[in-house]
Amino acid sequence: MKSANRSHLENALSGNTPLWRWLCGVALAVVVTGCGRSDPESAGMPGTEEYPERSFSSWVWEDEDGRLAYKTTETGDRLPDFSHSGYMGGGVPLPLIEAAIELEPEEGDDAPRIQAAIDELAEKPLDENGFRGAILLKAGEWEIASPLRIGHGGIVLRGEGQEMDGTVLRVRGFEEDRSRVLTIAGSGSWQAVEETRQPVLTDYLSLGERRIPVENPSLYSVGDTVVVSVLRNDEWVAALGMDRIPQRARGGPVRQWPSTGYTMNYDRVIESVGEDHVVIDASLGETVRGEYGGAEIYRYEFPGRISQVGVENLLAVAEFKGEPEEQREDHAWLFIALSQVKNAWVRDITTRHFVHGAVNSSATVKWITVQDSRCLDPVGEIRGNRRYGFYIGGQLMLVQRCYANEDRHAFAFSARTPGPNAFVDCFAENSHADSGPHHRWATAGLMDNVRVPNHSIRVQNRLHFGSGHGWAGAYFVVWNSQAAHFMIHNPPIATNWAIGVIGERHAPTFADPATYRNFTDPDHIAEHGVEQPPEWGFDELGYSGWDSHNQMVEPVSLYLRQLEDRLGPEAVDNIQDHPYSFFAR
Repeated sequence: MKSANRSHLENALSGNTPLWRWLCGVALAVVVTGCGRSDPESAGMPGTEEYPERSFSSWVWEDEDGRLAYKTTETGDRLPDFSHSGYMGGGVPLPLIEAAIELEPEEGDDAPRIQAAIDELAEKPLDENGFRGAILLKAGEWEIASPLRIGHGGIVLRGEGQEMDGTVLRVRGFEEDRSRVLTIAGSGSWQAVEETRQPVLTDYLSLGERRIPVENPSLYSVGDTVVVSVLRNDEWVAALGMDRIPQRARGGPVRQWPSTGYTMNYDRVIESVGEDHVVIDASLGETVRGEYGGAEIYRYEFPGRISQVGVENLLAVAEFKGEPEEQREDHAWLFIALSQVKNAWVRDITTRHFVHGAVNSSATVKWITVQDSRCLDPVGEIRGNRRYGFYIGGQLMLVQRCYANEDRHAFAFSARTPGPNAFVDCFAENSHADSGPHHRWATAGLMDNVRVPNHSIRVQNRLHFGSGHGWAGAYFVVWNSQAAHFMIHNPPIATNWAIGVIGERHAPTFADPATYRNFTDPDHIAEHGVEQPPEWGFDELGYSGWDSHNQMVEPVSLYLRQLEDRLGPEAVDNIQDHPYSFFAR
């Protein structure tokens, strides 16, 4: 498998194989995805001898009108709708912007000329669609020895191919720790319009609900941008057991969760205004409970956030000293960092040798698509804060048809990441750690047709990992994905779902008494004051979100089917450049 994939990879980088065909080739190797509307028996899909049937989940099925219907819990919770994730809120094709500036590579550091072109374009007015134009970097070898920044909206940076005969950025220098090559960022953050701030009037707002009850809806108008802040108190922290995270057996700091640090800000748009409520465009990524702090809503302004920015069609190679096995880290860490930006994209890019990864986003990012891209052959140590291929930290983001190899956390969600967000049709080869939410309460993430064949997908309580990561994710859905093993468990006050997953089901990392024996050992308790661990989903209740284990379900892609239900088949066609056999209408 690995050698075959490597030959595909070499062909892709040499320009002999289109990226989409190579991605589909590796995806077909086990079970999950494929290109073309091919015979299921040739694609390893359900309906074959290996996977004889394909049926609906008990959580999601088709109603008599052919639309998805959802099971609800006693409190009204249902699987989130992830279809609002992506550029312009999902289902909108990425634009192709005419080049306003063309550059050829020259001798020496090309970064100052590229930055000058970015700055020149920033002076031009926006057109009616919010664009200034594209900067075309012609095919050839470009030396990048100083950082680049796009700080204004409407600018696209484009190359002429992500293979070795295309636009190749040779990234040199960047010896400072955690260095980044291209920053796409505006400035500032949400500025609350204080006279519009008011509490959400509910003891319990269900997962998936978009109707927000308030005392004075007249404070808002259709189209207003609002933040719905889910608040916290000490009772919430205690209910999760995050005020008593056990100490490490080998020592080291462990931070208990402070309630003040876990407010989740959901960035939404008012869709309609009623007599006692407003309706927002996309649901929150979690429930709201009055007993745990409730929520509030306010209109906001964000004048420094930029939009309509793209990076596409190029290869970035981080040059390093010595041999790869030396794990040197005195070279570029991250290729693209996104912050204070909405409605942006990264497509058809490849990175090689970066310590940290290809694309990383912050909490002020919204409506981003990253697609058809690769993070290859990182050079750096295999330990914390390294090798995160594609890292989601914003909200309503879509990462689709992407590939990573030799990473630790190839497809991951950052801390306190407000969903929904989605990874769709992604493949990680030779991972050194798990994919999924990495730490500290990310919400409503989707892993849809994600494959990590040699390692794992995990949504679990990481307890004292990383100085107190604790519950990494809540209200996550892992759908028709494949991995060597899965750890999908429930916080005491939330649910995570594993539906149609292919791979072994493992107990949580800390469920084995041999692993957490120090938590219950009398001598350890006497020394550290650690009590018996709370009910962190280690019992059979941790599996209540599992359904159709080792048998894929319909619809094969939850994201795409939700998108079709909301916007119609044309929305799916808008984001699929070629047909995939895992999605059949």
